[in-house]
Amino acid sequence: TESYNFIVNKVNDTDDPHQWCLTAPGPTLIDYENLDFYPCDFNATNGTQLWRFDKYGMIHSQLDDDYCIVVDKGHNIFNNAKIRIAKCTRPKCLKRFTLKGSGEYKYIRTKEAPKYCVTNEGRTAETLDNIVAKKCKNRDDFMWKFQSGNSTTTTSPSEKFWLEGRGFNGCLVPFDQKVNDGNSLELGSCKRIDDMWQEVAVDNAVIFQTARDIGMCLQAANETLADDEWMRIKFCNTSEPLQLFEWNGTSGELSISSSSAKYCPTYQGVSANKGDTIVIQNCTNIAVDEGWMRRYKRSHKRKKHPHKKRNNKRKKRRKKRKKQKKSCSTCY
Repeated sequence: TESYNFIVNKVNDTDDPHQWCLTAPGPTLIDYENLDFYPCDFNATNGTQLWRFDKYGMIHSQLDDDYCIVVDKGHNIFNNAKIRIAKCTRPKCLKRFTLKGSGEYKYIRTKEAPKYCVTNEGRTAETLDNIVAKKCKNRDDFMWKFQSGNSTTTTSPSEKFWLEGRGFNGCLVPFDQKVNDGNSLELGSCKRIDDMWQEVAVDNAVIFQTARDIGMCLQAANETLADDEWMRIKFCNTSEPLQLFEWNGTSGELSISSSSAKYCPTYQGVSANKGDTIVIQNCTNIAVDEGWMRRYKRSHKRKKHPHKKRNNKRKKRRKKRKKQKKSCSTCY
């Protein structure tokens, strides 16, 4: 039976602990979007890195099985042609592939143009590299394997929101508006869409993905939990304990636990000010009335004026009469 698997690239820098996967721009698919190169998260089951290779050679996304991997420009294929996610029924696209090779890792070749293989844009692993088609070469960056994930239970991402302070003003945002691995966080304004978050339930905890890049997550500290350690943005990894938070929606307490204490993210300083670095503190040292809450984007739908509604109805009636006259003139 066909199942969904991770498509893992063989390329791996010696200083890089990650494996790299073919990734869809989720959580909602947009027709004809580019595919990306991201570190694999084998514990995740939200579908952005899970694919099904069917008996016809088409590769379907678990996010929506009606979407498949296709090659840009169809039969006019050329080196570095973009690999995209599109409706499986999209016409004039190269969307059937074959696996070539005898080992664990294989070439993913386009069936109609077998000289071309799926690879990443560069020769080394870089986050957000585009996935492209190039003439096949005997190199690691052209080799892929299908691998099953782990069994951690996750749910679909939530609606996007700002993490707003409760008991103080400001939102938890990336420092200098940069969503990079290892970047710190600060207290900022609740304005920019890119500063929003979405939560994904993982077993009995939640992780927070950045709205700008769902491959990047909120993490408490770099290695160990201690007072005044900086909160960070890191590659999402649901097996990383420092990314698994508990959130009390009533009190607003957002916490992460170690063997000896419970730590909470807060602003660094005596009082909250825009630009304060976000750090972790023992939750017992934080004021009871301070915490975090979700702030959603408001919809600004303007009500139509009643006079405009009447005018629109009149216009529709005029159009209908004109159409009837025109159709009658062609009856004889």
